[in-house]
Amino acid sequence: MDAYPDHGRIRLAQSYTDQAGLFSTAFTYDNALAILAHLAARTADGRARAVALGDALLYAQAHDPAYDDGRLRQAYNVGPYTFYDGSRQPDGFVRADGTANVGTQFGFTGTAVGDMAWAGIALSALAHRTGTRRFLAGAVRIGEWIERTGRTDEPLGGYKFGVNGAGEKLPFTSTEHNTDLVCLFGRLARLTGDRVWLERRARAEAFVKRPQETVRLRGHLPASRRPARAALPHSAPSTVAETGQLLAYVLRAR
Repeated sequence: MDAYPDHGRIRLAQSYTDQAGLFSTAFTYDNALAILAHLAARTADGRARAVALGDALLYAQAHDPAYDDGRLRQAYNVGPYTFYDGSRQPDGFVRADGTANVGTQFGFTGTAVGDMAWAGIALSALAHRTGTRRFLAGAVRIGEWIERTGRTDEPLGGYKFGVNGAGEKLPFTSTEHNTDLVCLFGRLARLTGDRVWLERRARAEAFVKRPQETVRLRGHLPASRRPARAALPHSAPSTVAETGQLLAYVLRAR
């Protein structure tokens, strides 16, 4: 996050080394985890860096070049570079016109529910640790965007994947994303005292549990009556388990 000192104090951390080929790309998800890691260090420097990254996410939320609805994009540019086609990207995280520098060069312009959930978890952790209401307000805006955009009344329920760069809703649902939402919505319920977040948490949790219930059902039915595997929602048990472990760590480190 200190790589581009000549491009302002509002900054995110670049996700990869320059040699990785993504130049100054800073993924929202990576910066959310960086906030949590800095807070977990429980040092004055770690807290200051977490606050700086949190304020940058809030800046991106409030200064999107096209939307004012609480969303964050998949990634941003945080420093200048020359793209593969020879075009120059001259700005830092904040463009000359004051808008956040969305990572259009690589097409990182969409908004995924999982990325938003982790950003909300990070902001809520900052709100809890610092007592600063701007971070809670940002986390609530994220939660409300997810509720408006992701909630589905399809039979499996839960929350859909998000939107692409054109703002079009994506048709699939991620078990991992809904696992993330169980944590985010639970934290928002605790921090705001608003029970609506408990209902939303229950909705996400029900979706996460449903594939497990279906798998148990398959084991007790004759083969001719078992639901087809293709009908099951996409689920990666190891990913869900790993995400659950990380969420547990987050709750301990908040």
